[in-house]
Amino acid sequence: MKLINLFLILNILFLLISCEITNRVTTTTTVNNNITELVLWCNDTEAKGFESLNDSLLKNSNIRLKIEIKSAPRTDFLNTFQTGSSPDIIVGGHDWVGELAKKGLIADITILEDIKTKFIKKSTDGFYYRNKLYGIPYSIDSLILFYNKNLISTPPKTFEDLINVAKPMTDVSSDKYGFLYGIQEDFFMNFPFVGSQGGYIFKNYDNSYDITDIGIGNAGAIEGFEFIKKLVNDGIVPYSTNYLKVEEAFTQGRVAIIMESSRNIDFYKKNISNLGIADLPTLNNKPLKSLIVSRGVMISSQSTKKSKCVDFIINYYTTYQAQLLLYQNIKKTPAFTLLVNDIGKSNPEYLSVYNSIDNGELIPNLKAMAVVWNYTGIMLYKITNNTMPISEAVKEAVDIIRSEIYKKFDRYN
Repeated sequence: MKLINLFLILNILFLLISCEITNRVTTTTTVNNNITELVLWCNDTEAKGFESLNDSLLKNSNIRLKIEIKSAPRTDFLNTFQTGSSPDIIVGGHDWVGELAKKGLIADITILEDIKTKFIKKSTDGFYYRNKLYGIPYSIDSLILFYNKNLISTPPKTFEDLINVAKPMTDVSSDKYGFLYGIQEDFFMNFPFVGSQGGYIFKNYDNSYDITDIGIGNAGAIEGFEFIKKLVNDGIVPYSTNYLKVEEAFTQGRVAIIMESSRNIDFYKKNISNLGIADLPTLNNKPLKSLIVSRGVMISSQSTKKSKCVDFIINYYTTYQAQLLLYQNIKKTPAFTLLVNDIGKSNPEYLSVYNSIDNGELIPNLKAMAVVWNYTGIMLYKITNNTMPISEAVKEAVDIIRSEIYKKFDRYN
């Protein structure tokens, strides 16, 4: 009898303990179910930055980011959208917006004006397409001068003076140079000379481009191309110079001054012991006009969690703490205005970046740019290799670009 009673008592205790465990598990599941997971695609250099938001800012919130690294996020996003496996948020360049918005792949974002004004205006302007906002930036980059202080104490402030300084420092036979940049068939790198003299890609009317108005062949643009050819003909920059050659020569101490993207500041800081950074020189007393690239977050139109995506953007991503974490972990030039002021105090080199941004213009965020990159590359080859007069090469390129755009106008606009 005592043995039976003991078994009864043990069974009752077991049931009570089981109920308690079940309650605890149920409670835990409920808490976990209150957390919304947002799938975010980015490249490998950005993953650490967005993961840092999980570890601190989002730690006590009901939002978590599931970071998925993609080597080609834009291509993957385009390819997987039809299968229904796109992310909730994709991180990318403002120049993706036109194509993605036109295809209905990203959702427009409605936020208050005071949030937009937290960012440099040009950085948010790039995410507009047909008067709707499709992304919020975290970084903005332009071209600047990098120089090796062991080879030159202060870089010239005009390109006319730069040529005079670079010539005696250049010895092609020894692979040493005074100045280099990625001239080879790269319109992005060559545009500052063209834009400074009045050339433009497409006419821009308040964030709306007229792709029938092409300014690559106007009188100012021709002046810019003439200067590019002068750099080659005077032996300053070999026509075969690409960004890999620039990087190699600079890190090996074989070139004094280079023109490169501000996204490489952290890389060159680590690889050049006595690095200097400066504003782009003027040309014909006019500031160089770099093309600008802004990067930020966009929401997939396929996401079933759009309201949570907006919650994340408004209440977390657009805060000072989030933007600081992204800057500290990704090391790209911040687009957040309060950070601009704070970082500029301790990192004065960034002032040159923001001066370049002030003078520069955004890459048009249209699919038509694929046509522009292609045929301006061919044009530059003909100009720098002296296989065709400048005016003829430019006219040929503009005529082909215009013709290709008109053939598929709705696709490119």
